[in-house]
Amino acid sequence: MYLVNVGKPRGVNLPIEILPKCLSRPEDVIRCLNAAQREVQEAAEKEKSSGAHDEPSQSNAKRQPGQSVGNSFQIEKIQDGSFMMLLVSSILFGGLHLIAWHFDFPTRVEQILWRVAALICVSIGPAICVLGFLVQYLDDLAKKAKDKRQSHSVDTDNKAWTWNRTAAGTFKTLSFLLTWSALLLTLGYILARLYLLVEVFRALCYLPPSAYIGTWAGNLPNID
Repeated sequence: MYLVNVGKPRGVNLPIEILPKCLSRPEDVIRCLNAAQREVQEAAEKEKSSGAHDEPSQSNAKRQPGQSVGNSFQIEKIQDGSFMMLLVSSILFGGLHLIAWHFDFPTRVEQILWRVAALICVSIGPAICVLGFLVQYLDDLAKKAKDKRQSHSVDTDNKAWTWNRTAAGTFKTLSFLLTWSALLLTLGYILARLYLLVEVFRALCYLPPSAYIGTWAGNLPNID
């Protein structure tokens, strides 16, 4: 859920009221707004001169009233460590549920479904990462083939032009299929996690009577 909303502003439904120091006259409010706009423009120019400037900050500085305000997010800014943490967390989540491989369940079917769901949570994370790298690699190959096709003329070098066109289309098709495969795997991962969540609470209704007997005091050292 956090990954889906990583590129969106946070808390847009929460109104924040900013009161200027002077509210007696409209001219004071306009002066305060102009001063704030100058500060934003100066900050954008300072970033541009220091080489740490990015396009979203510049667009926000020149944004007209009524337009949406972004959060200067770029998908390229996501570090590889974020995907690694996502991968490790998904594996740990499924691995913890694999501990219950030989636990007792209300029915044999539920035990099998628990095992399958836990295995899905462990394996789909690495599979999606591999598919993501393959999609990126195929997109790069398609872009290179397209550039080579544009460098050749259909009249002078028809064979090379046709081959690069076919290669670009093939890479794009494979990338499209792998992307949809990753989306389907993501759907399967969501369903598996939902089942694990529901089964945890459902199994509470079928616990043996001994599970409700507090025996922790019997494990403490005592003197007869």
